[in-house]
Amino acid sequence: LSRHVLTSPVVGRSIRRSAAKTDRVGAVIASNSRSSPARVEHTRPDVEPRRDVLAAITPAPYFAHTPFDSVGAEPDIMSFQQFEQTVVSPALKHVARHWNAVRGSRAMPAWDDIVPSQIAAELTIVWSYRYDRAAEAFTGRLAGDQIEKIFGKKFRGSPMSKLYRGDDFTQMFARFKRVVREPALYRSEGMVFRFADRYGHGERIALPLADDGVSGDGIFGATKYNSIGGTPGHGLPECESWFAV
Repeated sequence: LSRHVLTSPVVGRSIRRSAAKTDRVGAVIASNSRSSPARVEHTRPDVEPRRDVLAAITPAPYFAHTPFDSVGAEPDIMSFQQFEQTVVSPALKHVARHWNAVRGSRAMPAWDDIVPSQIAAELTIVWSYRYDRAAEAFTGRLAGDQIEKIFGKKFRGSPMSKLYRGDDFTQMFARFKRVVREPALYRSEGMVFRFADRYGHGERIALPLADDGVSGDGIFGATKYNSIGGTPGHGLPECESWFAV
């Protein structure tokens, strides 16, 4: 198959671990497509967070900092529960719970741990990037068909710099680098994408991946959105929440 797109349910199959998993997952899914120590910050692009105000309504542990180089192999269960509570979309909650389930006792799961059949209903809205630490670069791994519609071009194998333009790339790169390097759980709501003639309003999550369970080397995420025609206004910020892994 020339397109490796996650498009529709595949029930009852599990994908074995191997270096060729990306190709096999894309082929299996596409072939069926015919039919706390927790850290949270709520930010807007144009508004600095008022921590004095947030502190009055938010438990103090939300602002405790956990540097990425001190994260151990054990997951922070309380932080994930807090993260999950902020997610509104049932579909995104299901994706997040799958990520949490397959990581087991590690801080992060590997890409090979993701089981498509267990998130069959959400395959059209999931996406994943590889992260090269030496080059500090993200490359598209796989995306569902609803995600490829956003970009209007091939996602798999494309550098992030080719998928996003100008300031959008700078912003997305900084966000996703933080997800893998800190590492952190990310959730946003608002204008989740924008192009010259359309934009999307919705919710997005981004979760770190690591082959060794500790050093982030990829991102697994999902985006639920409504596509809107026309030029996006300037008063549509994307509000973010961050949680330690």
